[in-house]
Amino acid sequence: MQIIDRYAYGNRIRHIHPGYKFAVAGLTILLLLLLDSPPVSLLAIGVDGRD
Repeated sequence: MQIIDRYAYGNRIRHIHPGYKFAVAGLTILLLLLLDSPPVSLLAIGVDGRD
């Protein structure tokens, strides 16, 4: 099994709907593009960096 497959099937968010995960990632990217500042970037990394 590939490493990416092992990660995808072994993490805690595997049961969350893919559309929800896509929306969270998209909103985070949009936020980072619109509010280009270090505090916003650190906040986004802290929130999205959780498993």
